[in-house]
Amino acid sequence: MLTGTLTAGDGRTLHGLLAWQAACAPHRTFLAHEPEPGEVRTTSYGEFFLRTRQVAGMLRAAGIGPGDRVNAHLTNRPEFYETWFGAALAGAVLVPTNPLSTAGELGYVLRHADCRVVVTQPDLRGVVAEALADPVAPVFVVGSGGAM
Repeated sequence: MLTGTLTAGDGRTLHGLLAWQAACAPHRTFLAHEPEPGEVRTTSYGEFFLRTRQVAGMLRAAGIGPGDRVNAHLTNRPEFYETWFGAALAGAVLVPTNPLSTAGELGYVLRHADCRVVVTQPDLRGVVAEALADPVAPVFVVGSGGAM
């Protein structure tokens, strides 16, 4: 639930809402996840805002800009949200794909959506490589622990 007053430019975009929340409550929990059974890790709004800006910078450095498509071939993990918000900040469109997709299915989506970048995780790298038989898009592999 949001508290306070939004100003004209705040909260009208995904990133604007995140920036506002990070400024108002930087230590408040944005995300809680369980990487291993019984192990809960949290990310604050302030931490998430910083990571989102880092991802947006990485995407921009790879030539991604407004209207470009970024594929997130990830399981349900913090890096998915970092990629989503980072792509939005860069002006790009997120194209999420099912991590259970075959290489043929993934390749079809990547080609037809004209994805310029793929963000994936180590255990899905093989299917991404097979889907991109002629790799034209850079592939970023996220690490464990929230670092891209």
